[in-house]
Amino acid sequence: MFDKILHPFAVAVAWVWVKIHDFLVLLGFSSGSGVAWVISIVLLTIIVRILTLPLFLKQIKSSRAMQAIQPEVKLLQEKYKGKTDQASRVKQSEETQALYKKYGVSPFASCLPLLVQLPILFAMYRAIYAAGTYTYAGIEADRLGPITQELASSINGSTVFGVPLSHTITSGDGIAAIIVFVILIGAMMVLQFFSMRISMVRNMPPM
Repeated sequence: MFDKILHPFAVAVAWVWVKIHDFLVLLGFSSGSGVAWVISIVLLTIIVRILTLPLFLKQIKSSRAMQAIQPEVKLLQEKYKGKTDQASRVKQSEETQALYKKYGVSPFASCLPLLVQLPILFAMYRAIYAAGTYTYAGIEADRLGPITQELASSINGSTVFGVPLSHTITSGDGIAAIIVFVILIGAMMVLQFFSMRISMVRNMPPM
């Protein structure tokens, strides 16, 4: 069921991916297995990141607004601390909602952009996964948009530092392949950490 929902998004991502590869071929890269497919994945990731950037910034902005009013929220919590009767709970809820309305914020606003991003990110993963496993979901069981089994085979013939694109850290490619995976995972974590840190430092209040 989940694959059926993601299928249209995955097909759209697959088309963008293949078109990026075709553009690289026009620039002189090999049309078969090779570095063009590796670069196309990098460029696809960058494009998806750029497309979701406004949502990410909106999420940061909402988090910043919620952080800014936390002192007033804590004052309300202290005001009603120890009061467990129904009337006090209702009054606290009403005053909290009034506070959110005053500053134009919502406790759920920071979650909505993330929920919108998830189908795009899952679709990207699904397209790459389908090319690597020949496992498709949707109306056409033997392909995912432009990615046929023949094209998937060409994609899988491409390697990164000698490791096929479709392989995982448990594929049994030897210690050299494991080192490649560890280095790439480490680089991803470091970049993600600095990305989040820069966003938080620039968008959060001094407190």
